[in-house]
Amino acid sequence: MGDQVGAVDLGLNRVRGAGSYVFHTTRTPNAPESWQHALVSSKSSCTITGLTSGQHCWFRVAAVGAAGQSPWSDNAAQQAT
Repeated sequence: MGDQVGAVDLGLNRVRGAGSYVFHTTRTPNAPESWQHALVSSKSSCTITGLTSGQHCWFRVAAVGAAGQSPWSDNAAQQAT
């Protein structure tokens, strides 16, 4: 959960060679077209804001490096603060 209303703190282990991480979010993870860009970060942790407090959201992340973008991570669910 995040420190502010409508926020979630996310973190993952750093991926060797990654220069940035792309974070996506959705409320319907089984609908591929529902995933939306949340942010790009040079760090392996971030805070996603602008979510509806109390609602469950799903997140996925991909690392980006010299070889391009990695496959998407497994989906992770979290309830917004």
